[in-house]
Amino acid sequence: MPARSILDFFREHNRGKTIDTMSDELQSMIDSVVESGRTGSYVISIKMTPAGKEGAYSLAVETSVKPPKKAPEESLFFLTPENHLTKQHPQYEFEVAAGPTLAHKGVA
Repeated sequence: MPARSILDFFREHNRGKTIDTMSDELQSMIDSVVESGRTGSYVISIKMTPAGKEGAYSLAVETSVKPPKKAPEESLFFLTPENHLTKQHPQYEFEVAAGPTLAHKGVA
């Protein structure tokens, strides 16, 4: 005798709410993967425990959605001769201005 379809179980679990929730979660993960171009995952866990009554079992369904991680923000730095981080390129001797100067606006 072939095994009963797991889809039948999900349709019956929690009066059909489980499969509806799982469908929404899966679609959310799919949308995130398509948008980001990165990998996501969706894990389904079923826990089965004897319910204490003859022939009865309690089944709990847990899901875990792991959407794609966003790429971390990056910033380019250089090392000084003392191995300190700096935004200034070591071959160029200039100071980074805090904002526009009068010379920048055409005033000498």
